Amino acid sequence: MVLDMLHPGFIGPAKALAVLVTVTGLTLGLRYLAFRALHRWAAGTATPVDDILLQGLRVPSILWCVLIGVYAAVETMYLPPRPTALALNIVHGLLVVSVTAALANLAGTTLGGVLQKNNLAIPATGLSLTIIKVAIWIVGGLVLLSGLGVSIAPILTALGVGGLAVALALQDTLSNFFAGLHLLMDQPVRVGDFVRLETGQEGHVMDIGWRTTRIRTATNNLVIIPNNKLTQSIVTNYSMPEPRMAVSIRISV
Repeated sequence: MVLDMLHPGFIGPAKALAVLVTVTGLTLGLRYLAFRALHRWAAGTATPVDDILLQGLRVPSILWCVLIGVYAAVETMYLPPRPTALALNIVHGLLVVSVTAALANLAGTTLGGVLQKNNLAIPATGLSLTIIKVAIWIVGGLVLLSGLGVSIAPILTALGVGGLAVALALQDTLSNFFAGLHLLMDQPVRVGDFVRLETGQEGHVMDIGWRTTRIRTATNNLVIIPNNKLTQSIVTNYSMPEPRMAVSIRISV
């Protein structure tokens, strides 16, 4: 320890703490100025997407400023290689996890509103938002492992082999999941449509999840149907191709 302190590049804990406080303060100041300018810009736009983005990034950005300060303090201190690498890996991991969590949460709030408002090819359902969030977390996990120096190829190979066993054990769940994908892409029913099943239940489609579809009846009850049962059932969709329809009425004269 004495030899380390005699090293010309050594910076003591007090100076490292000063670096941490200084860099964190500077980044927090820049964050404040950036958010202030973005708030002025968002106030002049009609879309609520920018307001949602600012609200979602308000708390994670504080953590990012602190992590930048910790990174600068670790880089300026003279430490043995192993503790330095461990500290930097922890900072990198926290940064990747926080960014991934922020993006996943923003995807659930922002993309859902955009998909629903613009009537894009991908409807805003629980299944579509779950797929987007899972994809973001998978990419974040791969970036984290790559940054830690872990080879991704063996993991992908192991997942491919283990996926066969999982597919056999979760046949019913996977059947409902892929049936939900079929409903999502083919769109025989959409969220908000008024449908009637061959079993007699009828109501508005509330949500298409990764395993079940929820229909609200006229008596304000929920009918929960597995996706694979819905795809195999004969469904009358009164909202397609358009809400207007002809009704036959018998009149006595």
